[in-house]
Amino acid sequence: MRPEIHAAGNSPTLTASNPSELTVQTNAVPALTILWHPDVSRVGAMFSFADVERGQSVALSRNLPVFPVYADTPAPLGDPFLSRQPCLQLTRRSDGVEVAPAGADCSIRLDGKPLHAKAVLSVADRSRAFIITLGRRIVLCLHAAAPSQASSMDDLGMLGHSDAMQAVRRDVLSMADLDVPVLIRGETGTGKELVAAAIVKASRRANKPFVAVNLGALPPTLAVAEMLGRERGAFTGATDSRKGYFGEAEGGTLFLDEIGLAVPDIQTALLRILETGQVRTLGSGSAKRVDVRLLAATDVQLEQRVDAGTFLKSLFHRLSAFQIQLPPLRQRRQDIGVLFLHFLREILRETGDLSRLEMPITSKRVWLMGDAMTLVALASWPGNVRQLRNCATQLAASNRGTAAAHLDPTLISALDYDASIVHSAAPKTHVHGTSTRSGPISHERLLDALERHDFRTTRAARDLGISRTTLYDHIRRDPELRKASDIDDEDLQRLNQECHGDLDQVSKRLRVSVRALRLRMAKSP
Repeated sequence: MRPEIHAAGNSPTLTASNPSELTVQTNAVPALTILWHPDVSRVGAMFSFADVERGQSVALSRNLPVFPVYADTPAPLGDPFLSRQPCLQLTRRSDGVEVAPAGADCSIRLDGKPLHAKAVLSVADRSRAFIITLGRRIVLCLHAAAPSQASSMDDLGMLGHSDAMQAVRRDVLSMADLDVPVLIRGETGTGKELVAAAIVKASRRANKPFVAVNLGALPPTLAVAEMLGRERGAFTGATDSRKGYFGEAEGGTLFLDEIGLAVPDIQTALLRILETGQVRTLGSGSAKRVDVRLLAATDVQLEQRVDAGTFLKSLFHRLSAFQIQLPPLRQRRQDIGVLFLHFLREILRETGDLSRLEMPITSKRVWLMGDAMTLVALASWPGNVRQLRNCATQLAASNRGTAAAHLDPTLISALDYDASIVHSAAPKTHVHGTSTRSGPISHERLLDALERHDFRTTRAARDLGISRTTLYDHIRRDPELRKASDIDDEDLQRLNQECHGDLDQVSKRLRVSVRALRLRMAKSP
């Protein structure tokens, strides 16, 4: 679904182009969740608009509002590098939330694009979320959420506070103590085996065997013997007896992943076991009763395979009496910060760099800046949570021992971005360089303009509404911005070779202007 911009006075309204595809929840209210913060203990905290009447506004600043939900200690954003004056005004409306810059000099991005004027964001679709970046340090997710406060429900080993994950937990608890089969459905990487483990943990079989089998990895010729077991001499090569997966899971739970890939003989055997509760091992003259609970998972549409005749309709009905549907990660972006932080902590603990995440909030530069999390939050994640874990692992491993982490170009190029997510919420009538804001230009605003124009100073100066000479003065006075004259000759030559002489690429990596770089190259030996 590609967002469309509809004129509403002077502001656009972002919504979905196909209303029939929306899942509208009338009891949902807008909410803000912290995806990234210099104090990582704040990640996951939420502010709900449940007590904000339609037409009322919330001013976002260092000291307001308080984020009380899913927070150990309710507190405002509290970042000393965020102004005490409001930087963003959020007004609740019947059709969503109106967001507008509120005067404080702070770079504000909406879904990765600069926000220069007000826009109305529709959050009627609970799977739709907007990413708001304040400066380069704080990342928020604007989404719809149930108006209730934090749930006291056990997380069952599954991370995420989104309504979708709370619904999964309720489903798990509602049938965990039963012995009925459960079909767990969801895209690849959404955590289906994790849900199976949660079911077992909450069941009467928690301390009994749990056997997980990937049916797609079983050799077709041996699948039945592996599943049901075999007697010695049951077939050529069967030199010993084997219990089989049902035998190994006796008294406990058998989890069959990729059930849609089960070969016909396995489908027939499973149907018979579900109907009779008995298993006949290969080579045995009789069947014996088994006490095994069956859980199955699939990332394919079994209904289509039933229609195509490749999956038994009766087996599908037996397995699908109770189903749990897992949401894709792109439909619960408010959980990305909590998940990514969890995975980072895991790998940084192994590399000995865990302290990188514990830098004091007063530090101007933190190990992972908010603009990196913005890229992470906006990716479409076709591989879901598994892919997110891989991304966190690669980020931590490639930045071992560094004072500041960066998403390298290879990692960024591996991230997919959905055109229906990445968009500009600024009105089309906005013209860069017409800002009337006076006073000194902040580091965040200066860097935002330079990065947006790939450090081309003429364009950045035009964007800021100043001359190029004035822009150079600001760059020279900014202690965090490197000048071309500061670059070591060896570093310059090495990067030039790595980029095969492409000065545009060298400029981006060094974060200096191309023009200054050319002059610097002309002077280098």
